[in-house]
Amino acid sequence: MLAIAKPLDGVSIYSFGSPFDTGAFLKSPSSFTWQKGDLPDWCKVKSGNPGEELRITLNLGECDSVVGLGQHMGSINCRGNFYRLFSTDNPVHIPSARSMYAAHGFMMILRDKPLGIFVDSAGETTVDVGWSCREELSIRVKGQGCYLTLIEADSPQGINSKYLELVGYSYVPPRWAFGYQQSRWSYPDERTVREIAGKFKEYNVPCDVIHIDIHYMDGYRVFTVDKNKFPNLSQLASDLKEEDIKLITILDPGVKVDQGYSVYNEGVEKGFFCKRRDNTGDFVGAVWPGLTVFPDFFRPEVRRWWGAKYKLLSDQGISGFWNDMNEPAIFYTPDAFNAFANKIQALHRQGDHTEELANLLFDKRVCGQDSYYEEFTHQVDGRTVLHKDVHNLYGARMTQATAEGLSNDNPGKRNF
Repeated sequence: MLAIAKPLDGVSIYSFGSPFDTGAFLKSPSSFTWQKGDLPDWCKVKSGNPGEELRITLNLGECDSVVGLGQHMGSINCRGNFYRLFSTDNPVHIPSARSMYAAHGFMMILRDKPLGIFVDSAGETTVDVGWSCREELSIRVKGQGCYLTLIEADSPQGINSKYLELVGYSYVPPRWAFGYQQSRWSYPDERTVREIAGKFKEYNVPCDVIHIDIHYMDGYRVFTVDKNKFPNLSQLASDLKEEDIKLITILDPGVKVDQGYSVYNEGVEKGFFCKRRDNTGDFVGAVWPGLTVFPDFFRPEVRRWWGAKYKLLSDQGISGFWNDMNEPAIFYTPDAFNAFANKIQALHRQGDHTEELANLLFDKRVCGQDSYYEEFTHQVDGRTVLHKDVHNLYGARMTQATAEGLSNDNPGKRNF
């Protein structure tokens, strides 16, 4: 017997294990009326001990199509493909990519009687859409549990309507955000940004927004401006607004480890950065600034602290913000890099230029390893939670911090 909630007609939510409340539902699952019940005959679930992988399988008809799963490469029809919902900074955008930047666990089986499926989990989920077996949709969820929502309606539109009743509608951005936005990696200085804006005007191409990537920062330190490359950001923003062009700046969650950097010092003093799993100090990874630490956005006080920082840039005329690298992307950790370097050096000293050395050089041994996400933790409502179990929520919590901070500064204003 399972715990089942039926908050809407045609909607059944099943609870497995000890699911993490991701905030995906408009109402907390704790407010639902839960009863005992069973899954439909056409949906099977296998699970081992608590904390072990959960497997959900549904039969697929010969003519069934499956759509959804948010951001992924390949065809709109997911049938015959395999997906991994584990937010990944993947620069290789090819159809065979299993993970992309975002993770969306909502899908729909299109058939005479369509079915909506929403897997609510903050950890790793894989979805085999008839890839291993054409007649089977297989969903595997790692972690402590999940909420499985089955939505039935007479049409795809009906399923979408019920899904949106559960999770809410998208926010409406400022009107100017619907215009043309120019973004690339990267414009190195103020002169280049002015030239780009000038070319749009020269060729009579409408442009509403220009995005500025990481090179506007001082050594990639977030909430700073490189005065050599962008000597007067306020004037630049003001001049472009006269041309009806808004400026958006990028922000990453990685905070450079630097004793002379106020954001780092404040975070250390307040204990706001993610801790190592062994609780021996702050977790350190490496991204654009070099060695970095990561704010624990699952804590409300950390979100308030981070959200208030955006005012440093909005006061200079910046109209919106591009939160990036918040999967979070981790290029490497000092421990992994040192182990890799020591192994290479040992083989070199031995004159061992054999297959082992070749494998080390050509295999992906350091950059972006999944194991890094098992090395640090978050504090969630007084509990210590391993990052990998809430990985897909980290970027959302950073965006929550941004949205709350901007709303506090400008109540009632729609923010980007």
